[in-house]
Amino acid sequence: MRKYRKLSVGAGILAAILLLASLAIQASSELGEAPAAAAEGAAAQGQAAAQPALSEAKPLPLPARLTEELGKLQEPPDRMTEWLEAAAARYDSSREPARIVQADLDGDGLRNEWLAVLRENRIDEQDGGTAQRRAYGIAISYRDGKYALDHFAFPDESFGKAELVAVEDLTGDGKPEAVWVSHVSGAHTTVSTYTASAWADGALRPLKGEASIPNVSEAGVSGGKLALTGGLIGSAGAGPWQREYTDMYAVADGAVKRVDRTFADSPTPYHRMIDGLWAVAHGHTDRALQLYGEAAEMASYSYRDYMFIFGDEWIEGSDLSAEQEQAFDHVVKQFAQLRKERLNAQLQGQTPEAACAAAREAAGYEQAWLAYLNAPAGYVNPVWSEDTICAQVNELEQ
Repeated sequence: MRKYRKLSVGAGILAAILLLASLAIQASSELGEAPAAAAEGAAAQGQAAAQPALSEAKPLPLPARLTEELGKLQEPPDRMTEWLEAAAARYDSSREPARIVQADLDGDGLRNEWLAVLRENRIDEQDGGTAQRRAYGIAISYRDGKYALDHFAFPDESFGKAELVAVEDLTGDGKPEAVWVSHVSGAHTTVSTYTASAWADGALRPLKGEASIPNVSEAGVSGGKLALTGGLIGSAGAGPWQREYTDMYAVADGAVKRVDRTFADSPTPYHRMIDGLWAVAHGHTDRALQLYGEAAEMASYSYRDYMFIFGDEWIEGSDLSAEQEQAFDHVVKQFAQLRKERLNAQLQGQTPEAACAAAREAAGYEQAWLAYLNAPAGYVNPVWSEDTICAQVNELEQ
């Protein structure tokens, strides 16, 4: 029995010693004196953090990680492109090439800014697949031996489909703006939305306004203006009357605004009349008068390759009667003449209301015209009513 009691006392003393040691270690840790093992772990983490894009259970979002790593970067600016390409690749499993543009955004004579669109896959924690693909507009600047990063996220609906289009001067102040685009794809049509950013106080400043166009075929900046070509909608409901067009955008009063729309061709009086309407909408009156005159005077055109709606029924142009086709052609030419008369009256100082009334009378307008003006099948065509016969084309339901 005594032997057993001595062992119990010894065990109790040992336990007390271990407890005191544990408390001492805890106290020293709280005072910042980490155990050797913890210190070694912290050192290992610090070394890993010095390498771009750490491998971790829940990695930081791409912009946050880039900001963290840029704070430690000591390489000269001419290494930024290479470094950024490598950093982006680790976040994008698709390995989509990143276009990185080095520029002088602030006009100080030094190309110490970099612009790019970088992409990031967000992983689904349940199945390990890509839950969301996100794109960021990235701007990096280098000042006084330090890097800084600014960014914005493109809409989630684009699912990472975004690009840096151009870095050009859009405002005429001698400093370039960045033009970005994101794409949203539907079943038949992809709509591309363009925005612009200026550089101020070391950060991107988005300009007001945007430019959108379906199925863009060409985009670029020329003469300080953004030119977008496309516009063809893939769905059958858009109809066969549509044509590719080019929209021109300029920056005015700090906003991106459309200043013109021109079409690829105008083979019929109807198309020529539509061209004139869009010229008026953007203030190009001389061109509009010419187009209206051409539409009114063009020789009769066969519409057999188009489709019409009469009485809620889609009818092939080849199935139109000769009387229907002639009536349609006549109404279009008379309407072109009406719009020409209206524009001339306004240019002579008449109010829009007075000019419309005078033009209706001069052209012999009748309500029966509406059935023919609204006959071209497809929702891309303007829809006219008694109240909108003199309205701007961009104000109409299309």
